[in-house]
Amino acid sequence: MNIIERKDTLDPFGRIGGQRKSILDEERKHYFIQNASRQIPLFVKVHKAWTLMLIKQEVISAERGKKILEALYRIDERAITEMIQNWDPSGWEPMMQLERYLTAKIGQIASDVNIARTIPPPFYRMELADLLIGLIEATISFRKILLKNASAHVSTVMPGYTHLQHAQPTTYGHYLLGFFDAVDRASLQVEQAYSKTNRFELGCGALSGTSFDIDRQMPADLLGFDGLVEHSNDAVAATDFIVDCVAALTNLMIPLSRVANDLDIWSSFEFGMVEIADHLTNPSSMMPQKKNPAIFEICRMALGQILGSFGEIVCSAHAVPYGDVIEMRELAFKIHPTIREVIRVFALMGEGIDTLIVHKEMMLKHARAGFSTVTELAALLYREANIPLRMAHGIVAEVVRTCLAEGRLATEVSPELVKQAALKVTGKTIRIDSDPLESALDPSRFVEVHDSQGGVAPSEVNRMIKVRDKDLTKTVERQAKRLEKLHEADSELNRQVERILNSRGK
Repeated sequence: MNIIERKDTLDPFGRIGGQRKSILDEERKHYFIQNASRQIPLFVKVHKAWTLMLIKQEVISAERGKKILEALYRIDERAITEMIQNWDPSGWEPMMQLERYLTAKIGQIASDVNIARTIPPPFYRMELADLLIGLIEATISFRKILLKNASAHVSTVMPGYTHLQHAQPTTYGHYLLGFFDAVDRASLQVEQAYSKTNRFELGCGALSGTSFDIDRQMPADLLGFDGLVEHSNDAVAATDFIVDCVAALTNLMIPLSRVANDLDIWSSFEFGMVEIADHLTNPSSMMPQKKNPAIFEICRMALGQILGSFGEIVCSAHAVPYGDVIEMRELAFKIHPTIREVIRVFALMGEGIDTLIVHKEMMLKHARAGFSTVTELAALLYREANIPLRMAHGIVAEVVRTCLAEGRLATEVSPELVKQAALKVTGKTIRIDSDPLESALDPSRFVEVHDSQGGVAPSEVNRMIKVRDKDLTKTVERQAKRLEKLHEADSELNRQVERILNSRGK
């Protein structure tokens, strides 16, 4: 029998005298069973693209390449089931199990798919890139929800908080738009992480390249990659794209976690400014009155998982050789569950915000009761009475101190009280009319006049929403181009495979 036609699997462990039974066998078999249906089709795609290139470059003959492509073309779920049933520990790598299957079908030429390349193929980048595509979709949907709700609440006046104390009046719409901006910046990091991840590294040999006349760009294009990891050792050693993914996840989840915390607090009885929709709440097993907004707690928890992934990745990459080592292969898989959880959390938080019951009257009541408008009183003293800013600040502080001591609200500040405070602080008498004073201390009026760029005025918030809506449209277009590129690559790959399979002769 011609050696090429032999269909027995050669032991890949000749260097170590053949594979012996290992305590890892059952673990490796279980991994294959769990992942074969997802990974084998990716291996097949890569093999097809690589084989097409080898044929074009005449590294392998058209006859041999056609046989390989025919075998790859026939791999379906039944073939994967057969691989599971015939799993062999002599080649535990999933790709080696696929090679064993192909060898049993077409002989030793099946191994030609490995020319000039090492294990693993770029499927781990492909899997990660696919998850990032899903994450980008999730953030787009979430940002649309934020813009919609921000637009609906541009005039919903509420207290703004710093250090959990009333600071200045704001609007719920302005608050949500600030959240949008944080998510938007982090989402751009996700896009950049995708760009770094979606790079083709095959053709690097083990680390030094190859003496075969290959074209690395061709399979990269057929698989929808954005480019190459050119340097042959960097191709098997790089970790930056994985760290970029986790960094982007971190920047996504920090603001989401903080907003979840705010909404959780604002939904308490003491605040009563928002209320979670019934279908998203958790009842208590003991207390019948409870309506727990547990969704916000779930959203907060995800950040811990991300930080755990970050630590695991950095520690796994620490003090290992800069080349192809097990740690580098495994790192990309470590963040798969984390990305899936972030996608889930964004869906939950989006639903939570979109269905949130906003108690506008309570928000306005809190804004009126506190002293968050008094920065405008200081501005009034500066403009109307020509009081230097720091002295105006001191007068207002005295006004607030007196009100608190006497049990007055901000709405009960009178011109006489301001006059007395000014006299005490500066030794001089000033005159403030009641109309401008009342206007300065009115939260709604405060919001209207704070129309500086980025401010809380409805006119300014509406302007910012329009700008961000246009930018989000561009984000949607970029995502559509990514999906279109992957679809076109799939179509071209299939077209080229079918062209060879349908060619006459061998």
